[in-house]
Amino acid sequence: MLWRIFHRSISTTTTSRSKSFTYPQHIHRSPTAILESLNSCAQTDGGNPAYLFMDDPYLIPTSAHEKRQLSLSKASGKKAARWIMDRYSYAFFYDVAVPSIPSYFPNYTFDEKEFIEPNETTLYKLMNWNKIIKAYEIYKKCLDYKINISDACKYALFDLLCIYNSDNPMEILPPEEDWYRRELNETNQSGLIQRTWKDNGLAKQMFEELKLTATSEQKIRLYNSFASGLFKYNHAEKAMLIIDEMKQNNISLDLITYNYLLRSTSLIQGTYDTRWQFIIEYLNEMKQNSIQPNLRTFNSIFYTLRRCSLYERGPTLALSLLNEMRQYGIEPSLGTWAHIIMIFYPNDQIGYETKILPQIMDELEKQYELNGNQFQWRDIDDREFFANAMFKATVNCREVDLDKRLSSSIFKNQITKLIININPDKKKWSRMENVCNTIFTIFLNLTNLIFYDASYENHVRLLFNIPSPTFSSSSLLILKIKVQTFHECLYILDGRFDQLHTLYIELVNILPPSKEIENQRKIPNLKCFVLYCILETWYYDQLILPLLYRMPNLEKLSLDLRVFVNETFIDGNNLKKNILNHMSQLKQFTFNISSTIFINTEMNLLSNEDIQQTFNDFQYSKIICCVDYFQEYKQVLCHIYSYPFLMQHYEDVTNNFPGGLYPYVRLISLYDERPFEHDFFIRISQSFPFMEKLSINNLHAQKQKESYKLMNDKSNLSIIKYDHLIELQIDRAHDDYIEEFLCNTKTYLQNNIFFDVHYEALKRVTHNFTRDDTRINSTKVNQLFLFGKIECSKSCQDYFPFAVIN
Repeated sequence: MLWRIFHRSISTTTTSRSKSFTYPQHIHRSPTAILESLNSCAQTDGGNPAYLFMDDPYLIPTSAHEKRQLSLSKASGKKAARWIMDRYSYAFFYDVAVPSIPSYFPNYTFDEKEFIEPNETTLYKLMNWNKIIKAYEIYKKCLDYKINISDACKYALFDLLCIYNSDNPMEILPPEEDWYRRELNETNQSGLIQRTWKDNGLAKQMFEELKLTATSEQKIRLYNSFASGLFKYNHAEKAMLIIDEMKQNNISLDLITYNYLLRSTSLIQGTYDTRWQFIIEYLNEMKQNSIQPNLRTFNSIFYTLRRCSLYERGPTLALSLLNEMRQYGIEPSLGTWAHIIMIFYPNDQIGYETKILPQIMDELEKQYELNGNQFQWRDIDDREFFANAMFKATVNCREVDLDKRLSSSIFKNQITKLIININPDKKKWSRMENVCNTIFTIFLNLTNLIFYDASYENHVRLLFNIPSPTFSSSSLLILKIKVQTFHECLYILDGRFDQLHTLYIELVNILPPSKEIENQRKIPNLKCFVLYCILETWYYDQLILPLLYRMPNLEKLSLDLRVFVNETFIDGNNLKKNILNHMSQLKQFTFNISSTIFINTEMNLLSNEDIQQTFNDFQYSKIICCVDYFQEYKQVLCHIYSYPFLMQHYEDVTNNFPGGLYPYVRLISLYDERPFEHDFFIRISQSFPFMEKLSINNLHAQKQKESYKLMNDKSNLSIIKYDHLIELQIDRAHDDYIEEFLCNTKTYLQNNIFFDVHYEALKRVTHNFTRDDTRINSTKVNQLFLFGKIECSKSCQDYFPFAVIN
């Protein structure tokens, strides 16, 4: 039976088979065609972290400092790996990549034999590996040994010396380091153009050598390369001498040199009119020499007009230049529009009635549609457009609708991550209304919304207390925000952001809402929740715990709270019973919780050890406990927190402080009913090396003051240095602590200190503003806030000569 079925199948196949076969036409495909096809089938998941941060789920960072730490750590690891490859290069030449990838190999090193026998091959190798200085040394050896080097090799080396200013190319930083480098303020912040050309560098030496033997054709390349290098590194005066020499010897300029020349006009000519005449002169010269301008040519001229700030003819000339540009068939790039915007709006006060920006938007929208709903990067200046346009739309035009149009018309469906920088004002509390409504109207596909604080103590709050969801988003996944009260937190979690999986929220206070707000519906998609409240609350059990119970799938939780409790502290047993037992998916739990109980006679007093024992079987990070009793206020404070400590603030540090290293903390407050001695401040300065703000609340005099005075007389007293301290509040402290910080034999302060102090106490400590050993630190105060009965005399002003006194 089986044989008959098989025979029938063979017979059927044979009779139906075609006798001729047509080969399909070959379709040329790239090596990555399959990957491109697969990629086109899947859309990017906006909820995923950046590729850089994809790691073990337990290690994916969420906060800014965690991302920074991980990014720079990976960059450091890459550099360490590169060092090992270069140091032990013999172990890393196994090549499995096809084709080979040179950057995966150790940096090429040359042995002594290659230096002893220099030749053109060695020169090319060195140039290919960006060893420009070493290549020039080999070139000189070739000349000394009369080894023949081709003209092509010579001029290639000369071009590189001009391009890199007689030096090796700058080391390319890893992307992670390059991103955070801007925080170091390494670039010139003055806005002035600095000349960086090396006057007697290798390029100059080689130029003088080559021009002695260069043919007329070689001189064109030689002079143009040298002039372009001079212009690139802003030595315009020397470059113009080279241009004059070229004209005397009938050496023509090429397009690249003309472009550099036009861009450097502001360095050559002084007045605005002479600059424009200079541009016209060289444009006519280009026309006579039949050199067609390109996009870079026009952008160089626009750049020069932009540097003629407040030039009356600037806007008119810019428009005529734009028409000329189009007559040549050259479409403006984003960089062109960026320059035009700055010409019409040279500063924050000019250009309010100018309608050029809306017209530019009309042009861009047309260009955007013609290019298939995308922009093309055509010039290096294109990167400036969006920053310039958004800033001028807000500051000069003062039209929110123009901001919306700039964002929505072009980026409406493209922007998924939005970071809003909030300008800090330490002494002003404000609330921003309707911001969120505007944001979610413009950015329809937003997945990440972060209100970034330039200051760790930013007081700006967002008004979010809108009962009905007048705005909502089904795409928002990550939200970081500051609001005023707890009921605004409930509004955020009322279902308007149903896909939200990460929420960072900071509150001022936690109080029951004035009207009933639903706080029971589950939030199954929320995976990460970070809650910080500034003020103390009595409603931990009534409000905070019910909110946490709505998050059954939470994987990461961080709590930063100050709580009043009636009978028992919030300790390990409390956290396990009320939080951990309700969150089976929780993988990471960090906290900084202070709980306060008012003392009564029947209370069973607990110690640090008693609290610490409740964390013996705690599965998360190391836990530190501090218990302090304050008899004057009849209070007991229990402070528990995860270590390493990741918060930026540490409140109510007492003499019971356990020590350790707290590199993230910027704001410190000290409070105790026992005096703070000098040794205590030594510990504080060592534990909080990056402390910026310090407030002291202690009315008790130091007990070891006389012994310190004796030690100081014998030069044994340690002087404490606060490298980053910028604000000091001692308005609720004993005179001894004012002396502790003003006396230069105890404390060294940096400049520009913001100082809060009681006037009468300051007067006593400084001996009516005549004391010598407190004078040096007083000169480092730039803002002095005085409290109490104030008689600001001339002696006080002279004692604080650089301070603005309020």
